[in-house]
Amino acid sequence: MDENTLTTLAIAFCLYMIPWIISLFREHPSAGAIFFLNLLLGWSVLGWIWALIWSFSATRQNVVVINPNSGSNSPENDDLTRPL
Repeated sequence: MDENTLTTLAIAFCLYMIPWIISLFREHPSAGAIFFLNLLLGWSVLGWIWALIWSFSATRQNVVVINPNSGSNSPENDDLTRPL
């Protein structure tokens, strides 16, 4: 194989694995599964599209809910404001 053939194969492989690369950059929790889906079924257009859509799917999001009525600064928790 000459140098141009190896370069072409390397570029083709990188393009083939784009769904997995995207999932790695997005730190997708299913990056391993996306890799195997892309590797085994990516040769079919449907498998490659499925892996691409999956790599762009939502990742875990941490949601912090703050209740302004709870905590040590609220009047019901203050010993000085309680009736005797």
